[in-house]
Amino acid sequence: MINPEAIAKSVNNLYSLPAVVMRINELLANPNSSSLDFERIIINDPGLTLKVLKFVNSAYFGYPQKIDTLSQAITLIGLEELRNLVLATSITAVFRGIPEEYIDMQSFWFHSITCGVLSRTLAKKCKIPKLETFFIMGLLHCIGKLVLISQFPEQYLPIVKAVENDEITVLETEYNIFGFSHPLLTAELLKYWQIPVRIWQVILYQYKPLDALEYQQDACILHVAAIIASAIEPYAKVDPNIQMVQQILNDSPILLLNLDEQEIQDLVFDTTLQTMSILDIIVPGSNLIY
Repeated sequence: MINPEAIAKSVNNLYSLPAVVMRINELLANPNSSSLDFERIIINDPGLTLKVLKFVNSAYFGYPQKIDTLSQAITLIGLEELRNLVLATSITAVFRGIPEEYIDMQSFWFHSITCGVLSRTLAKKCKIPKLETFFIMGLLHCIGKLVLISQFPEQYLPIVKAVENDEITVLETEYNIFGFSHPLLTAELLKYWQIPVRIWQVILYQYKPLDALEYQQDACILHVAAIIASAIEPYAKVDPNIQMVQQILNDSPILLLNLDEQEIQDLVFDTTLQTMSILDIIVPGSNLIY
């Protein structure tokens, strides 16, 4: 069987985060860092600066007034959220070039962003602090699948063909072929990327949230968000099944939100609006397919 830690180590250079993200991680770990330190790093990349400002002015944040400067953006959203925005605007470039016959990358990012937006929204409804963590959990929750597809395309192709849209069967088939499933590989790669423990631990237990110990509620949120994201993914093409989404939330052993049908419809609408605005920033032109 293949060792997921060895795979993560071997692809760390191939799928490495941009230097700007790693530098921001270092600054976050330094208690003496100032907002000006972060601004100096990002301002040297005009393209990245523009993307961050577009992100801050998107429906995701919903600020009533336009944010014109990077310093203003950092003051409003905070340093950890800034790291997440930079990571979000950089992540698609990291996995550029994966053959389309193995995975539709536009649909993949649509699902991942939707999962991130939903995770953040559900965490807010559950009154959990540090909401910025949840978006990045959702965005990154399946990147181990991309690594498996890129590194073992022939082994993964039967999985793609046989079990499309059935995530539990995907996990079981991955385990049968590789000896592990993609959440474990995702967690191992995120360790190399110096992503906080809370994030990769939640991703690791996303399909078994009750095993996540101190992160049970976080893992449950990600688990539910991923299921709902799959349910509303074709939203721009067909109406989502609101009753199905409501049942997913009601069946959660931890969330216990008990949202009514109108609240679910609002949740789906707001999520899709935010996802579209973010997708257009990090994968320009993707909205044309929806």
